[in-house]
Amino acid sequence: MYEAEQSVWDAAAFIGHESSIGPGVSIILALLWALNIAMQIAFCVLVFLYMQDADITTDTLDELLTWRVTVAHHVDYADTVVQRSMIADMCGENAQAQLHMSATQASWHETIQNFNQGGDILMYLAQTLWICTVFRELTAAWNFGSALFFLNRGHKTRILVTESDDASFNEERNEVSRVSRTPSGSLETLLTLMVVVRVKSITTLRYWACLVLIAFCRFAVGVTIGFAGILYLSKTNVKEDLVLNAIALEFIMGIDELLFAVFAPRRMQTLMANLEALPCPDKVFTRAPGCLAMVKVVLVFAILLSVQITLLNPFFMTLKQADSILCEGEQNFVWAVNPATQMVHVARSAPADDAWQLVHLHVLQVAQPPLAVDEGTWTPAGADPLAMEYATSADTRAVLEAQEEARGISAVPYDADYFNKVLLLSMSTLEAAAGSLTCQNMGNGQSVEAAREYLQELLNDTSVQNCSDVAWQLCGEYDRADLRAICPVHCECDMPGRYRSAYAGFFQTAAGGCPSQCDVLKAARNEILQGAAAVQLSLATTDGVFACQDLGEDAFSFDDSCVNLDQFGPYYSRNLKNCDVMQQSDCSGFDDSDFTAADMCCKCGGGVLETSTSIECVNHLSEECKNMDVPAFWYLIYVRGLFQYLTSMTDFEKRVREVLAQTSLDITINMDPSAEERLAEWIVSGNMAQSMVDGRWELMPGYRHPRGRTGCEYLASFEIKALLGIDLCAPGSFMSIKFLCPQTCGCTQSAYMTMGDEYEEESDLMTFTYDKAALTECPAACVLPHPDISGSDAYLNYTMSEGGRRRV
Repeated sequence: MYEAEQSVWDAAAFIGHESSIGPGVSIILALLWALNIAMQIAFCVLVFLYMQDADITTDTLDELLTWRVTVAHHVDYADTVVQRSMIADMCGENAQAQLHMSATQASWHETIQNFNQGGDILMYLAQTLWICTVFRELTAAWNFGSALFFLNRGHKTRILVTESDDASFNEERNEVSRVSRTPSGSLETLLTLMVVVRVKSITTLRYWACLVLIAFCRFAVGVTIGFAGILYLSKTNVKEDLVLNAIALEFIMGIDELLFAVFAPRRMQTLMANLEALPCPDKVFTRAPGCLAMVKVVLVFAILLSVQITLLNPFFMTLKQADSILCEGEQNFVWAVNPATQMVHVARSAPADDAWQLVHLHVLQVAQPPLAVDEGTWTPAGADPLAMEYATSADTRAVLEAQEEARGISAVPYDADYFNKVLLLSMSTLEAAAGSLTCQNMGNGQSVEAAREYLQELLNDTSVQNCSDVAWQLCGEYDRADLRAICPVHCECDMPGRYRSAYAGFFQTAAGGCPSQCDVLKAARNEILQGAAAVQLSLATTDGVFACQDLGEDAFSFDDSCVNLDQFGPYYSRNLKNCDVMQQSDCSGFDDSDFTAADMCCKCGGGVLETSTSIECVNHLSEECKNMDVPAFWYLIYVRGLFQYLTSMTDFEKRVREVLAQTSLDITINMDPSAEERLAEWIVSGNMAQSMVDGRWELMPGYRHPRGRTGCEYLASFEIKALLGIDLCAPGSFMSIKFLCPQTCGCTQSAYMTMGDEYEEESDLMTFTYDKAALTECPAACVLPHPDISGSDAYLNYTMSEGGRRRV
């Protein structure tokens, strides 16, 4: 038998039967039926659209992994009082309250830990009870449809009503359609407290309508709500919420009963309360009692098993993986990036009481959390398979701060000095960080392999194996401080400008990434070159490379088709002459083995013909540019770097226009407004670099220096200082032009001059000093007296050879 329920679903079977409930009640029931379906479907839609994602998803795992290799161990966020990393504070048994910038991660950790204490069992219980609830709803829908099937069908729907104590029950007399009405218009028999309502027959149309609109719709809605509920529960990671959500789902499933109890007319409620059970014979299951129950049990466990495989296992694994990323692996270390090399430095932090860049992978290698990566569930975004490779590697790439050699951070004891070193490193400027580096190619990392990995990363070229594979053109670029720090010798940070290529140019200082140790080596080479050079070469030639005098204005720009090779040696003939003083008659004959004028000197038919001019190279630094005269080449590299630096400033244009507006400077005194605008654009765009290397000494094409200055006086003039906002003789942290313009820029000059074959001191010319610090930017001849004057024999065992110096 099917016992009708006090619900909208069962009551809807009477819609349209005017003789039993009337048209008004039918309209109300129809509205309740539609409202019931709408509300239950709306819940399902909301779940499918907005409530399928758990609080911790695979996207969250990616965020947590990024957090682990950034904030979690970064020294900026460590507890500097107890010298403990943030993650150690968060994951310890006595988690600290000062978890700045990681409140969300701490909340997730606490949630996961709470769920791990019986949450999985509660999840299975909630899912099982919900599946049973759904089966109850589906069984009701099935039984209702079965009862409809066994009802008699006739030409009209007949509903009979009688008092329960009426012994003379007569169907025809008591048929509702024939009961006379009282003057009040109500059905007298339905006002009786104890009545019996029996459905005798229904029409075929009502049968199909009830089967489709009630039984089928109720079954379909039940399945949909059931699936939505399973998804909803499977994403809940808080035990308290799991219980509340299960209760809420039961409430959603019972909306039909709630609507009926609140809005159904009293007459309809009385009719449903007294409706006689409908016959629902089942010949199959009556022959095997309990068989239907066993089938339902099997179905419940089958559904639960499929839910476990498809939803719960990935959910539990995600929670476990999140907890592993948050708190497993190595916790007690901090890291910071060296501003000069961009390499990661790590140090052991104090033991706790309780994004994706290469640097993050290196932090991950030190942390080594166990990653259970599964293609079907989660892989670290942007890091697979590298994340697994680094997380399991024993080869530390980060620079390990420790007294003894160790392969990993776990083998290093805690030392407050190293912790403080990493802490200070995180607050250091690029210039300060470069001060602690050695002037050695690939010598500032944990290993050559680690330095190679950084080099490949910053160049985005895995074919690079060492510094010699790096194009020299990159050394003078504004954004290549890390390259200069990793490959300082290759970039010739240790070579004096003017008589060595010094590819770093304007950035040949610690502020540009060159290690400070290179300054010491640069000063030493400057002194050695000056001390070992011949007097005639140092002082006698007009533009002598080693002389303490400004570079001639024509020497700043190269526009010739041939270059003398002796400048790259340096090489000298037997009579101590170079190509600049070589006579035509000396082009062949009695030269040294390392100097043959016919090969070395352009005017003797030698030299290099593969050259480019300064104006060609300022925008396109080709390989041939390196063949131009060394002073012009260094100046070209310098100017390129200078304007890359200036144009990178956000306020450069504003400062240039403010200077041009200063009438007291008389920079634009002979310019019309349109020319002033063109000059501003010419400078701000960086095109002024062309005017500084083309040899015309103009501010822009067609407009010479206001006071006609050229060469060093042009570069050191107040007009150039004002327009560029920088004093090239003393540009602060960057390289100056003192090697090119020692006199104009005020280098101390040794007080001597040549008088035939003898030297005469000129005490009133300039006071001589031993300012060794000036050797990093000034020619040594401006600071140190020549050995022939001082009588020093420190360089008697030095001779000049190809590639530099050698002892003999």
